[in-house]
Amino acid sequence: MLPIPLLPLQQRRECKDIAIAMQDYTGSHHQQHRVLIYTACYNVIDGVTLTIRKIEKEILSSGGHVCIVTTKSGIASNTNIDGLFHPNRRVIFLDNSVPIPLVYDVNNPETQYHLGFSLSSQIQKQIGEFEPTVIHVTVPDCACLSVIEYARENDIPLMGTYHSNIVDYFDHYPGMAWIKPLLRAFFRHNYNFLQSLYVPTPFIRRHLTQDFDLDRCTKLKIWGRGIDINKFSPEHRCQSFRRKLGFGDDDVVIGMVGRLVPEKRPDIFARVMYRLDKEGVNFKALVVGTGPCQDKLKSIPNTTFVGWMTGDDLSMAYASCDIFLFPSSVETFGNVTLEAAASGLPLVVERNCSGHLVRDGFNGYACTAGDVDSFYDATLDLVLDRSKRRQYAINSRQFSLTLEQHSVVKEMLSNYTNVVNDFYGTYDGQHANRDEAWNESFRGGTQPKPFVLKLIVLFFVLSFRLLWFVTTCFDLFQGVVISLIISRVSSVIYSGVVEYCNNGVNNQGWTKQHQESDGLLGDNEWDNNLKSSSDTNMKQRRSKSSSNLVSYHATANSSLRRVRQISDGYGQNESIFEIEEESRRYSDDVNFSLKIGDW
Repeated sequence: MLPIPLLPLQQRRECKDIAIAMQDYTGSHHQQHRVLIYTACYNVIDGVTLTIRKIEKEILSSGGHVCIVTTKSGIASNTNIDGLFHPNRRVIFLDNSVPIPLVYDVNNPETQYHLGFSLSSQIQKQIGEFEPTVIHVTVPDCACLSVIEYARENDIPLMGTYHSNIVDYFDHYPGMAWIKPLLRAFFRHNYNFLQSLYVPTPFIRRHLTQDFDLDRCTKLKIWGRGIDINKFSPEHRCQSFRRKLGFGDDDVVIGMVGRLVPEKRPDIFARVMYRLDKEGVNFKALVVGTGPCQDKLKSIPNTTFVGWMTGDDLSMAYASCDIFLFPSSVETFGNVTLEAAASGLPLVVERNCSGHLVRDGFNGYACTAGDVDSFYDATLDLVLDRSKRRQYAINSRQFSLTLEQHSVVKEMLSNYTNVVNDFYGTYDGQHANRDEAWNESFRGGTQPKPFVLKLIVLFFVLSFRLLWFVTTCFDLFQGVVISLIISRVSSVIYSGVVEYCNNGVNNQGWTKQHQESDGLLGDNEWDNNLKSSSDTNMKQRRSKSSSNLVSYHATANSSLRRVRQISDGYGQNESIFEIEEESRRYSDDVNFSLKIGDW
């Protein structure tokens, strides 16, 4: 192996002759690269970060070095999952980022996305200490422009991978379509500085060519995705897992896995389930994931919601289903669809984004985007036809074997080598030479952050910080109000218990005092009668009182559960006023129980 020497940044241009001499050593021979990967939300486990982690492992196993630059998103414990401790690996967290308010979910901190804005001098110093030989960006945001600036100032080869159809997401958020043209222009400006952009499928390349004209500002190349065929396999099917979730051995279980957000079209999944139930079809459904739409999905008939899963549990969940239904139309590749195929499931997916993983009538059905009838008919056909399910399951597994992870991910090492060779061989190790070659494509100029764009970025930075401040204050206010409501209900319940106990004591005391005043009983006689409470009437009264107390506790507990339930669901379906009204109604129920109870 003939690696490029790890020279100081100012001497990197001298690598040109070495890089040219190494062009014949690509393919099975890989340079030991020092790769800096910028990804926005590394600690949020999704399709993007899982792909990045696969690349990391391949770089490290080849003897290379990797440095991740990311925001403080998600949860810190996700930094080193899957045993990613290695002396050649480091992770740098930006000190200038805020959570994205539009996708903020207080109930799921592990899915909290952040937006980075720039590279501080301290972060640039850490990157300089790593001395990257190639820089790989995965998301075109504000911080990405700073990474691009760093690469250009230090003449480091620069490339990217395409992971998310972010612009298309806004089709699923009412009132946000106006931002799409702005994002298209901004993303195009980011990608304009990359030597190559690797996209996952031919469909995505056509999409970026037709809608973004990206073929005129960078080289669009295809790099697919791989699957761990041992981690995701039909061998992980587990009947005890199914029984634990309430599924019978013969039940047909329809699965969905992913973030439960509007752009993934969980609404189509729900409509298909409701129609199957209405038609009297025997089925069960399993939903794996979290997100803003999760509370709505919990009400679907015959459906079990298990939240987020990873590791062996996720493998078991896939393999223990019988059909995979995934209606999302914004996928760039469809990692969850490939995982389902490797797990031996027939597939029902959207035609364009995940259709490359499905041969219609061979291992599943590719449906028209947004067409509920198409998804329903395909799902119904598989639910009712057991022999077809079995054959499609076998075909799905066989197809997934052609995308075995190691061979696919290893291609990225060759991509790094090609980018490095292209930079030093074609452009003489200078981004300025590439700018000249692609001059006509730079609609926004050859400066990553021109003055006007800096003003726009500053506006967005201040807007996001303000939105985050308002969101935080509102959540704090919401928490205080809900706590007061729960406290109020609790006090009503407590008062009822005290009233019940006091009434019991007072009744006994009044009876004793009344009978003594009539000269019927003395103190000793009263005490003896209390001790000898074995007569039938006393037992009946005690039994009735115990029954009423149990009934009271059930009502009280139901009240508290309902208040907590609607408070947890706040922000989805109820306003704060509806929560107050629900609490008042259930408080009245408790008071009513206290009034009518025979204590």
